Amino acid sequence: LKLIFSKQAPLVLATVAGILGAKAAICTAVCRGFGLPMSVAQRVGLVLSQGGEFAFVAFKTARSSGILTEQQTKFLLTCVSLTMAVTPFLEEMGAQMAKKLAIKEQREQQEQQMDEAKRKIQEQVLAPVRQAIQEQVHDIAAAASSTASTAISAATSATAAAKTKKNL
Repeated sequence: LKLIFSKQAPLVLATVAGILGAKAAICTAVCRGFGLPMSVAQRVGLVLSQGGEFAFVAFKTARSSGILTEQQTKFLLTCVSLTMAVTPFLEEMGAQMAKKLAIKEQREQQEQQMDEAKRKIQEQVLAPVRQAIQEQVHDIAAAASSTASTAISAATSATAAAKTKKNL
């Protein structure tokens, strides 16, 4: 506890945050790699982000082997203990985040389903309507072209008749 309330408190908090952040990121990435939804992956990442009991054994062994000093061992044990102490809070936070992410994921899935349904409607319902309209426009254009040809022919005939009458 002395380390928590000493000048090393910022270093202790930074180390705890580093352990939690790194382990949470790795666990979340692994879960996503196995195809789990983000809501589940982040919750697993937060729950598994604490240091484990094995650290106590490893640090004691490192201390007795002369790899770590007594102060380094106390520092690391304090950090690991704090990560374990915050785990219940991280689990609760993970549960709340998971609920929000699950709702978002569900909403996105519903939007994708709606987009797919719209596309199918366009293919199955609107395509025949579009085809019928195109056929009607084509028929109208053909009729207009025919009417214009008839009008031009009549005008040409009338002009020819007028010239013939004038020449007589």
